[in-house]
Amino acid sequence: MQCAHQRIHHINSSEYDDFVNTICTARNVFCLTPGGMVQFQELLQSLRRNKSCRKELWQRIMKGLAMHVTL
Repeated sequence: MQCAHQRIHHINSSEYDDFVNTICTARNVFCLTPGGMVQFQELLQSLRRNKSCRKELWQRIMKGLAMHVTL
């Protein structure tokens, strides 16, 4: 989770797709742990509230999560 928060502070638009893939992979990993989806939702809320999370990035994250199938 800290990695995502640190990375979002230094992200530029050319790195959005890679960041979205990282978030989608993280969701799959969180699904494997007890209470993981609660933690993942907290991560998403935290990213959304972050001033560095631009509207375009947030939209890409939501689209990526909708398109990727969880385990």
